[in-house]
Amino acid sequence: MSKPSNPFNPRVALPAGVAVLVLGALAAWTNSAVLGPPLGVSIYSALAFPSQPVNRPRNIIGGHVVGMLVGLLAFHLAGAAPYESAFGDSFTMNHALASALAVGISIAIESKLDLVHPPSLATTLVASLGLIRDTNHILGLMVGAVGVAVAVGIFRRSKA
Repeated sequence: MSKPSNPFNPRVALPAGVAVLVLGALAAWTNSAVLGPPLGVSIYSALAFPSQPVNRPRNIIGGHVVGMLVGLLAFHLAGAAPYESAFGDSFTMNHALASALAVGISIAIESKLDLVHPPSLATTLVASLGLIRDTNHILGLMVGAVGVAVAVGIFRRSKA
């Protein structure tokens, strides 16, 4: 992996802050999870390592979509759905199994489809731990992934 841009350099920090602000404003306006922790990691990764293939727009969007779908499926298949989220009153073995399945399967699918984007595993965990269940928030996070990809594209063009 290439050496990251200096994260304290305004050419990285400022665009990252602006991207988070825009996604946050959209989240507030739509009352959905357009901004979430997985996307913050994607923003930093893409701005600090812009030339890496894992930070291509298709990898950002595809990785988060795969992560969300696999995480939600594992959450239900592992029997974690009847329980509160893992950060609620109880963390069960169902949550642990769902997360283990989701992470392994997400990595395999992303690799097979050439959609590897390591920050998307945070989306996988958010879904498999039951931290996001509402359809509006699920779709919001996917819209946020598209927003990150667009912001990264704008950033790359402005540097050219």
